[in-house]
Amino acid sequence: MTEARHTAAQASRAPGPLPHHAALRSNPVEIPGNGRRAHLEERGGLRVRRGRVPCCAAWHAGRMSGARRAFMPVRAVREMLLAVLLGTAVASVHGCQRRKTPEPQARDAAAVTCAEPARADLALDPPRVVNLTLTPRSGFGEGGALVRAQVAEHGHLPPELTLHIEQGLVKLRDDGEGADEQPRDGTYTGLAPLSAEEIAAERDPIEQAGDGSATVFDGRVVVPRPNERWRRDLLQEHLREESTHVVRNEHRATEVDPDRTLLITDLSVIEDKSRTFDICDKANPGTSMGKWTFGHLVAQMANEGETGVRPTDFMERWIKHWSAEQKINGWSVPARAGVQRTFEQWPRRQDGSLDLARAPFRLLAIVNRVDLRDALVFGSGRASELRFVFGVVEPTSCSRLPFTVILEYRVERQGCKELKDWARQWVELTKLGQSAYNAALEAITESVTRAGAAPDRPNGSALGQLRTNQIEPGELWEMREFRIGRSGPSARYLVETPVVQTPDLTLKNEPILADFISKHTDEIGENRHEVPLEFPPGKMFLAGSAIVPQGHFWQTMGDVAYETRRNFSLATCNGCHAEETSTPFLHIGNRDLGKRPALSGFLTGLDVPDPAQTGKSSRFADIERRGQDLATLVNESCLAEVLRAPLRMTH
Repeated sequence: MTEARHTAAQASRAPGPLPHHAALRSNPVEIPGNGRRAHLEERGGLRVRRGRVPCCAAWHAGRMSGARRAFMPVRAVREMLLAVLLGTAVASVHGCQRRKTPEPQARDAAAVTCAEPARADLALDPPRVVNLTLTPRSGFGEGGALVRAQVAEHGHLPPELTLHIEQGLVKLRDDGEGADEQPRDGTYTGLAPLSAEEIAAERDPIEQAGDGSATVFDGRVVVPRPNERWRRDLLQEHLREESTHVVRNEHRATEVDPDRTLLITDLSVIEDKSRTFDICDKANPGTSMGKWTFGHLVAQMANEGETGVRPTDFMERWIKHWSAEQKINGWSVPARAGVQRTFEQWPRRQDGSLDLARAPFRLLAIVNRVDLRDALVFGSGRASELRFVFGVVEPTSCSRLPFTVILEYRVERQGCKELKDWARQWVELTKLGQSAYNAALEAITESVTRAGAAPDRPNGSALGQLRTNQIEPGELWEMREFRIGRSGPSARYLVETPVVQTPDLTLKNEPILADFISKHTDEIGENRHEVPLEFPPGKMFLAGSAIVPQGHFWQTMGDVAYETRRNFSLATCNGCHAEETSTPFLHIGNRDLGKRPALSGFLTGLDVPDPAQTGKSSRFADIERRGQDLATLVNESCLAEVLRAPLRMTH
């Protein structure tokens, strides 16, 4: 059975007695050079604080900002409230048109500032569709459907939208031409080549309203279950209408196997001797430069045949970032002698260069982060992040060190069909025996990690970023971030850049942090804020590295709601990896040979009391949330993806 999550809003244009903000104010945003965009999440057309449910009498809409109002019939209002109860979030990005900017350099990361939102990339900045209906109509031989998409904040959108669905491209218009009745009213209309069976299939999620067994998430937090009786009554009302309302049904995570599709730590994979290598396994170390070894992946990143960069030099320059103080976004990031001492023991070849085939890195996990996808139903973009997590071992004693490295690759795809094909590849893995499973998994990973897999990116590598998590005696846990430089003296090599979404630790409890949170309360409450390089302009804000003191969580001066403080802290690197999730820093721990890595409670399921001691708490179960998302993606149609809010999180 499934848990229905229904996005419904304006089903009629008739005026009604209750207000609805059809437009929201867009504030200027600053975007670090990290590929992320600010975005707006709303539920069923209501702008609400995350984690709060509006009562049907009071019409609580949180802090609404906007000037124009539209009016809606009572039934449409009930539908929108249902969407809130079902936890549906539909996204609208208040971002800016990305201009060509230089790659982040060692001193500063590139930034973009804009005052007006632009929607040149609808996959990254999707329109906020609050209602989507299908009405049978001739026009495609034996069948067809009239598609109506009600869009909020349509003033910034072009007069035509293109949906990339399984049946092909569907043009929706809001210019009064073709099937569209009225120009620029926010209702986009067009014909889709859907058969009667395909239209009928869109009613299945309504009929399968669920038995209430699926967990409900608001972003990454488990929230109380909605009113089941009210929800079923409204969904059944849709079944009596001529038009079919497209809904997004959240499937249970058990419909897929997260251990074999999302976060893979099985020893038959991470110690597969034909694909991995372990310098500390004296009896059977495996295959040097095997497809899942650190050395092989680094060699593919360097892409020497095209760039002329030797993989050993690529690594040597990366290691030197810890040998001397770095200036990142104006902040001093001190040297770490322990890292230097560790890598001084890295075996070398006869010519003195690093021996990549004997790199002291042990594979911990292969991770499919398809939950981080863009809205590819509107075009091309990121379909997933493929991640390889490695633990560092001391080369001579073979002890595991408190040091992990994550290689995070961008998986680019065109349209929803290619996205679903990518997702189905992972689900299909579960049908295979172990040997065939590993071979098929290698084919998937190699398509992303091989040299030249992303011709338009630096070195032709699909690597998005490399992150490190490390501690040494007398120091605190520290997180750093690196990207391949595109131009300048660091072109084609890894460059240290600011850590995303994380202010410098010295700003904790300072008035400037309170000012930032006060000015962005709505965005933080709705998980759509961006921590800029500077705040206010001219004052450095984003951290060069994320230091993690014991018991750390982000708090601020003044009276700040729990949900606001929690969301801000959870979005930071050193909040997510510390007290905010009750995590002893690593979500995937380093491991000994022959043992699987330990996973944090944030991943497996954990109730976390508010570290600020308000008496409140939050429950996290991120593996289950990711499983729900993957099951929904592969089981629902591409039309359901129109209603999904992209998850704009880093970790």
